[in-house]
Amino acid sequence: MIRLFFLLLATATLPCTAAEVTIGEPLSPLAISDQGELRYDGEDFSYQDWELPTAGIGKPHILQYMAATTGARDQTQAFTDALEATFPTGTLHVTTVLNLDQALWGTSGFVKSKVRSNKKKYPQSTIVLDEDGIGQATWSLAPKDAAVVIMDAGGTVLYFQEGVMDDAEIAETLELLKQQLN
Repeated sequence: MIRLFFLLLATATLPCTAAEVTIGEPLSPLAISDQGELRYDGEDFSYQDWELPTAGIGKPHILQYMAATTGARDQTQAFTDALEATFPTGTLHVTTVLNLDQALWGTSGFVKSKVRSNKKKYPQSTIVLDEDGIGQATWSLAPKDAAVVIMDAGGTVLYFQEGVMDDAEIAETLELLKQQLN
């Protein structure tokens, strides 16, 4: 029993392999194959493996990573509303990754239904379901929370925020995105 205790203690103190989000650097690679990117073709939905584009996508990229809960969604709602009101469709690329591992028990069917509805409404956006919370672990994100990462066209992180963005932070990010488009 004592040996088991020390083995657990030693394992718990091993260095963490997760990487934090760093401004001025690209995000650490992320690949999701369990669920993955939701695809919509006509009336058919499917999932495919998804990888964060490491070379950038040629336009400013907003990545939202959040627990699959209404509380996490509410943390970014004012920001996404401001994006929609400020920028024409297709100007920016938006990727939303939902951490299904953080969803409340029994709600994954509701979450998937809502995601499909959003994909119909915003077919140009990328919506990814992260069944196992790989992104949270990879980027050392807080559980049960939402994070917003803004990257330039080449994939370099320009802005990072976890939790609720206040009005000043939203204005700052909108200005940052406008600068990236000029």
